[in-house]
Amino acid sequence: MKKITILSTVLCLALIASGCNVNKETPASESEVSETSAVTTEEETTEATTKETEVSETTGETYDVLVNYFSTTLSDDYGEYMSVVPHIFINGEELTEINEEVGSYMQENYPLEEVDGQIDGYETRFVCGVKDNTISIVYVAYSLYEDYSTCEVFNYDLTTFAPLDNSEMVKRLCVTDDEVFSKTADIYTTWFSGYDDIDVDKCIEEISYDTIKLFISPEGEPGVAVTVTYGDGSQFSGLKSMRSYELNSCDFIVFPW
Repeated sequence: MKKITILSTVLCLALIASGCNVNKETPASESEVSETSAVTTEEETTEATTKETEVSETTGETYDVLVNYFSTTLSDDYGEYMSVVPHIFINGEELTEINEEVGSYMQENYPLEEVDGQIDGYETRFVCGVKDNTISIVYVAYSLYEDYSTCEVFNYDLTTFAPLDNSEMVKRLCVTDDEVFSKTADIYTTWFSGYDDIDVDKCIEEISYDTIKLFISPEGEPGVAVTVTYGDGSQFSGLKSMRSYELNSCDFIVFPW
């Protein structure tokens, strides 16, 4: 028997399923902006607050997984904005390589920074899922100035700490390619039909392991991040982003906020 313990920072608050972000308001005129907008920075480590226990019969090993995060909060005249990087431990040992790899990728691609006295970039949050000897780290990144968000998925083996691709995740999640593609099509139909700015037919037509990424949900179930293709009627026409869902239920993954 193998016992997996997950200590998670997740304090789930409902987000709208489309993933749209509430943006900072732009002042009506330059005169309304202070010439010396105060920008402050705060960094802290947040301790885990909830606990889940899962028992597995697959490997016979025990993994105690502790999930904390480092947060950086920047403040300006319009509010406070936070980005986070993982601080994960297994059996008391910090997963330094994984923490640094994921953290560096997110900070490079989704920075939160001061620009001319105001905060620009992305707010980020993540959730983790663990099953057997696999951990998934699923991020969401929200743009501060646009109704744009996307997600990123990182899967690792807890024994070797090696990253895992979709072909390996299919095996570990005990699903078939046909199941994955069929249920992904259901997700597109369930969540995006009726959205004029999203080309649902093209999304379904392009389903492959180049456009989706599998992961383990916080509940230990199969999850999938799907590519959203914006249509001609969208302000993001020609761009793509990703959304994350539980594969079997088609439920939207809710992130702590």
